[in-house]
Amino acid sequence: MLSESRLAAVGPATADALLKAGYSAVFVPASALGKSLGRQLPDVQGRKVVLLQASTARDDLRSELQARGALVHAFACLLYTSPSPRDRQK
Repeated sequence: MLSESRLAAVGPATADALLKAGYSAVFVPASALGKSLGRQLPDVQGRKVVLLQASTARDDLRSELQARGALVHAFACLLYTSPSPRDRQK
């Protein structure tokens, strides 16, 4: 399913990782910001867009895509947590 999808990355490091993993045609906006990706990603009207993002991600990308008519489904796939007191003592 992913091989049939069009991929985009907010910045060049993520785009490079996708290319090295064997994916092609990764769209990258002119500036590495979610808002920029949301504004520049072509042909989103009425399309399903899946966002795989950090739990701390801002809502700019989703908001921009929804404003342009995309059907957005966002999933937090990178979770940030604070170390436990026990781990801080190590």
